[in-house]
Amino acid sequence: MTQTAQAVKPLRVLLACARPLASKTLKLQIQFEPGQDGSAFETVDSLLRNDLKLTILGSGPNGNEAAFRISAPFPTLDYLRSKIGTVDGVLQITPTTDSNNVDVIRSEDEFGAVLNAFKGMGKSVQVSELDHVQPQQLRDQLDSMPGYDILYLVCHGTGKGLLLLEEGQGWTRYMGSRELAELVGGKVKVLVLGACHGELSLEGLLAAEEGDKPKHIIFTQGEHPIPVRAVQLFNEGFFPSLANGVDGKTAFNRGVDRVRLDDRVGEIASPDGMEDFAPSPYKRLQSFASETVVFDAIQQGELDVKALSAPPVSHRKIIRSDELMLGREAEIVIVGEQLLPPKAASDSQRTGYSTYTARAASAKPGWPSPSATCWRTSVNSRRHLRN
Repeated sequence: MTQTAQAVKPLRVLLACARPLASKTLKLQIQFEPGQDGSAFETVDSLLRNDLKLTILGSGPNGNEAAFRISAPFPTLDYLRSKIGTVDGVLQITPTTDSNNVDVIRSEDEFGAVLNAFKGMGKSVQVSELDHVQPQQLRDQLDSMPGYDILYLVCHGTGKGLLLLEEGQGWTRYMGSRELAELVGGKVKVLVLGACHGELSLEGLLAAEEGDKPKHIIFTQGEHPIPVRAVQLFNEGFFPSLANGVDGKTAFNRGVDRVRLDDRVGEIASPDGMEDFAPSPYKRLQSFASETVVFDAIQQGELDVKALSAPPVSHRKIIRSDELMLGREAEIVIVGEQLLPPKAASDSQRTGYSTYTARAASAKPGWPSPSATCWRTSVNSRRHLRN
């Protein structure tokens, strides 16, 4: 390809954000026949992970028992029973479900800083925004032609290296390090991951062979979120440098220097008044470069921004409850995929669902009546996923 042909190529950036409302997990307590040597546990573990392709958050045997924590989406309990029941040595399967609200992610400030950084540069930059991102949507975009140069992914991350994407109905879809490596691979030149514990989520990519990972990866180390102002300062130093043909390492250092020299950021890890302290953001922004990245053939032009169509989140069954505050479209919402019809007590015990009475605090059109009896998974309202 000639230098002239290269010069007409714009810089293509994908801004992706996941904002799940809540996480839902299924715990399977499995009892095995006495005297098992562990083969039954290994068979069940392989069945769930490899055959059913479920996301296992944790598992472990304990004598004649074993527990598996599975992330939504997962099959019906009857289907799981029919599959696990075929394993020799399985005596009993006891399922319980658990739901937790997830802190709100506001990516507007981060992404807004990226767009502001490109504005007024006179460079041809195409920015696509993908909200409520699901793994398959992200995969489709990264596989599309002509592809992207930079992926900026904002989501929650856990201390076990799991990223919190979405599964389509407002629930969390957990993504592990290995799946992230398979999804992103070498499809982009630069990956910016805005998630807590980024070093754990990126283990698969960082260990991948050359060509099977981005040439330059930027991430946040540790559990505390980076203050909005620090993110804005970094983005305003990093992205224009890339668009102007500065190599990735130098661009990263320019972004970090802007954060380091700004004394208004301070040492506080969160700008919301919480008493959480961590090293200054410029010490926690990390860079890994396997190759030198230079975008030196970007033509003069304008900034082109488009929003990619994402399926609307259907998790919008709203009632008044004193248990969960999600702070989204409504003040308070129920954590449940749908308002299920009442079931018999035996079904409740068998499926792990429990009944409760919704108490509406205000009469709004379309809201269930205060005496409506609904079904929900067991909710621990004091457990929150902060990052």
